[in-house]
Amino acid sequence: MVSRRRTTNKTRRSTFEFARLEEVVLGALVIAMPLVFWKAAFRVFALPKATLFICGIWLLVAIRWLANGDHSRRHRLERGLLMACGAFMLPLILSTALAEDGWGSLTGSPHRYSGAVTWLSYVTLFLLIATRPKGQQPVKRLAGCVVVSHVGVLAYALVQIGGVDPWRWAPSRSYGIEVTSTLGNPNFVSAFLAMSLPLVIGVILWPGVDRRIAAGSGSVMALTLLVINHLGSTQGSVAVMASTLPVLCWSIAGPERMRGIALGVVGLFVIALLVAQGDVLNLAWVLGGALGAALWGLLCASRALKTAVDAVEDPAFRWRPSRRVLVAGGAPALAVGLALLPTVVRLVASNLDERRLLWSAGWKMFAERPVLGWGLSSYANNFSRFRPKEHAERFGVFLSDSVHSVPFGLMIGGGVVLLLAYLVLQLVVFRIGLRGFTRGHRGVQHSTVVLLSSWIAFHLQSLVSVDSVGLGYFQWVIAGLLVGTASQVTSLGNKERPQFWWPQGVVKRFPKSLPRVASGVAIVLGLFLLPIVVAPLRADLAFSNAHWAEARQDPTEMRRQLDRAVAFDERNGFVLEKRAYHLASSGQIEAALEDATRAAELLLGSGTAATKVARYAVADWARAGRLSVAREWYWQAIKRDPFSVETVDEFEKFLVATGRVIEASALRQWYDSD
Repeated sequence: MVSRRRTTNKTRRSTFEFARLEEVVLGALVIAMPLVFWKAAFRVFALPKATLFICGIWLLVAIRWLANGDHSRRHRLERGLLMACGAFMLPLILSTALAEDGWGSLTGSPHRYSGAVTWLSYVTLFLLIATRPKGQQPVKRLAGCVVVSHVGVLAYALVQIGGVDPWRWAPSRSYGIEVTSTLGNPNFVSAFLAMSLPLVIGVILWPGVDRRIAAGSGSVMALTLLVINHLGSTQGSVAVMASTLPVLCWSIAGPERMRGIALGVVGLFVIALLVAQGDVLNLAWVLGGALGAALWGLLCASRALKTAVDAVEDPAFRWRPSRRVLVAGGAPALAVGLALLPTVVRLVASNLDERRLLWSAGWKMFAERPVLGWGLSSYANNFSRFRPKEHAERFGVFLSDSVHSVPFGLMIGGGVVLLLAYLVLQLVVFRIGLRGFTRGHRGVQHSTVVLLSSWIAFHLQSLVSVDSVGLGYFQWVIAGLLVGTASQVTSLGNKERPQFWWPQGVVKRFPKSLPRVASGVAIVLGLFLLPIVVAPLRADLAFSNAHWAEARQDPTEMRRQLDRAVAFDERNGFVLEKRAYHLASSGQIEAALEDATRAAELLLGSGTAATKVARYAVADWARAGRLSVAREWYWQAIKRDPFSVETVDEFEKFLVATGRVIEASALRQWYDSD
């Protein structure tokens, strides 16, 4: 008996240690995702984040399987939610298997690295968070990690606004603003700050919050609004509207002791927006705004301090609307919304101009393959072929690798089947969160409102946003927290229902060996795939070193780094293009033509890549007589990008020079008639 008790205690202690380890790794991953970048890489932001995310998810899965303990303390998932997850993953896998560019659809390489592997990792992260240990403390701690990442992104943005950035960055030709923080794009920075802002507001409105924490959160909230206004991004300006939901809920239907805090927060919103009209000009504005926000935070916190003693959770308490507070709480927020409405309309109208052309190309792609789509990350391969002539005339060779709408991108990548599965999954999550709010006590309602606000903010910005790993993970973190919070008050009925991780019938037959075998398989599989996962990042680092060698005018080192990059990731067409250019510069036309041909075959929709093959073939015509090859690749370039004026002019000159005057005339007539 003693031996059995010792074994039981050891198992419980081991399970507890693995649970703590999982929480630490998960929290670190949530904090690191928006903050991590690698300055030495060529793709400084997207690729390091994608690699970190996939490796982190594998580590979390391995830890969960290694726990091998009693899972009765974890949340159980509803069958409807599990079916919705499965229904989303199935067409995702199927569309990838049938994609024209299977590798690109699977990995998202070499564009945004948001392929099927990334989306499957999203769903895995969601399930891991949704099945964490019960109670509100795990939810609070993980939400706190999101707030920490918010502060990190905000701090670096303020450093850049103040002109004291320790790093030097190349000037951007696209954004028109130098504030890119840790996400590499002012639109992404604005969207992330807007999505995570409700969690910051939730800290201020939490019953009995410490005045120092409330003051700091008030400062963070005001500075966030200032930075979003300074960036002038449509994504952030639209998504930040969801941050008013927690304030409205507290001011209209919150308990009496919370209404003073809520109204103070509304006042802080008004003051911050008034100050933001002057914009953030320099570091003095930042420091002044921080001081003013801190004072308002202290004012809000003083009310919270007075009620800290009696802020006890009452399971029987429910929020009830108050008509007298409706005007006091709703009128200021309504005034803020009306004041912002002209600005939002102006920003949306001006920023959706190019998106209108991108969406036009997307509709043409969808119409050609409406059921299962082209595969994820396929927009870049087809955009130049489907884009309207107006885009070619206005933007020329500047192409887009994203439709700039997450749901639209899913519809193009996986057809209407994948889009419907995605919408159904989101509706199931929303239904669970809404049910948790209506049935939960005050603490659950507080968490649910804040999480729903962030969840809504993500979907608002996703309508006009790029599918980026630095933003995409956020939705699934919030959705997992939302389901986990709602599960605290949702009964699943009898104990016969299966849990997510442990199929009961199999576990009864193999009570001890199955977890160890499964964990071993997960670890071995992860270790086997690890070199494949990190290979694009290693190739990207070598690619960056090659550019630095080119800047130093060191062709030998440049060639060595390019060879390393190709060895790491031979499917990266951009690396092959660069090596072809280097070979051609050194007189190795034959080798350059070979690399350029491989690059053009990998970059299926790139008219530029096809044009380069034709040029190398023309350069080699005297020795090898490759004029027919050049003519063939020029036609390929025209098919890939039919509205490229530069390609048509170059091809026409080639035809005239080779004596094909009639064909050149027909080409010009065809182009002018479209």
